[in-house]
Amino acid sequence: MRRPQWAVLFACGPLVLDTAGVSLVGAALPSIAAAFGASMDEVQWIVSGHLAGGTLALLPGGWLAGRIGARRALVLSVVVTAAAYAGGALAPSLGLVVLSRVIAGVAAGAGVPAGLALVCHLAPGAARARAMATYIGCGAAAVTAGWALGGVLTEIGWRVTVAGPALLAVVIAVGARVLLPHVPASRVGAGAVRVVGGLLASWQTRYAVIGAAAVFASVVTYQTMLILYLAAGGWSPGQIAGLFGVLGLTGAAGTPGAGRLIDCVGSDRVLLGGALVSLVGYLLTGLIVSTTDPPPFLLLALCLVLVAAGVAAVLPVLMTLGTSTAGAVSATAGALIITAQHAASVVVLPLVSWGVGLVGAVGRDGPELALWCVSGLAGAGVVAAIGAVVRRPALAA
Repeated sequence: MRRPQWAVLFACGPLVLDTAGVSLVGAALPSIAAAFGASMDEVQWIVSGHLAGGTLALLPGGWLAGRIGARRALVLSVVVTAAAYAGGALAPSLGLVVLSRVIAGVAAGAGVPAGLALVCHLAPGAARARAMATYIGCGAAAVTAGWALGGVLTEIGWRVTVAGPALLAVVIAVGARVLLPHVPASRVGAGAVRVVGGLLASWQTRYAVIGAAAVFASVVTYQTMLILYLAAGGWSPGQIAGLFGVLGLTGAAGTPGAGRLIDCVGSDRVLLGGALVSLVGYLLTGLIVSTTDPPPFLLLALCLVLVAAGVAAVLPVLMTLGTSTAGAVSATAGALIITAQHAASVVVLPLVSWGVGLVGAVGRDGPELALWCVSGLAGAGVVAAIGAVVRRPALAA
């Protein structure tokens, strides 16, 4: 059985498709709204629907992997995801586009526990922390590709953007089928729903869930609201893609380095420092868009670098923290953390979008207020990080 070290990249396939599906379509939202005569509040469901589908499927995905095996569950997940993305590109109405995105989210989310089980199988024991950093790094790289390519593809047509991840999904399915090992059902952590209560009894998992939810919901809402703000200000999809390429490249470069940074200064400092750095990025963005018109590209790029660097540092620490004591159900613990990320985004993004509508989404005051709201949510992530750092030595004593 072939198990090359880089086979873990194919185990990351469902996460890659999930995150790329969210980030890639962001730059196309204004074009989709124009094509169907929809409001920005309506079109944001293209993102929220995808996240909602993933939220519903992540934990049951552990059951699926336990029944048919991790590799088979992952391949099935990726194939259905590809079909859903391709179907969305052909949809004749906004409602069908949203429905296809929900199906894609369900399919990708259902494969995440299988991918996590395979990562844990390929990198047991002490190697798991670095493998988790690689896992999150693959998600960051997918975000990079999404933000960088989304605007370019939207210049061709929004349907091309929506269909974009389908070809990648086919490649992942073939590679996973050939290269990934078979993991027996007993090693997958089947019955995910039954063990959630036990996982949440661990303080490490609780803090990881809260912190990851706040971090992920912040960055998804930040991305969506900033794109809508810039589009309302006349920025082209290509310009927006150039700006968000900075965010994606920083995240992709920073996340793999998180493991080395943890080795040098310790996970507590990385966790707290990353949370504070991203909060500074959010606050600076709110200040810039409130005081300058148009906002300078370089200043916004600096803000995005801070946000991406902070998120890239925090997420691997939280994933490792939440799975470190889970034992045989590490994959389920990881799926629980990702579920919390999705669920928080599903709640926060529509609420913020609705609030934007109350203060005038047609203009630019609404998105400005939304960017300040993101800072408040990021502040919750800082509080969770402080709690984790303070609690750890107290329990160790």
